[in-house]
Amino acid sequence: MFLAVTGRVIKTFSDPTFGLMGQVDFAGVTKTINLSFVPEVKINQYVMVYIDLALSIVHNETAFSEGNTI
Repeated sequence: MFLAVTGRVIKTFSDPTFGLMGQVDFAGVTKTINLSFVPEVKINQYVMVYIDLALSIVHNETAFSEGNTI
């Protein structure tokens, strides 16, 4: 079992070592996250993050539903 947290992508950039990376906002806390598993992600979309790796894109309705952390 693992805990994944939902965050909003605010910036994307390419890193020569890790590939697609981005700045993701978690309710005011910003972290650099690896976006290689979701290369189609766009700015202001939400992603499900586990240990600095975005696993999937989350629709806005799902991101704000009960049980998810923003």
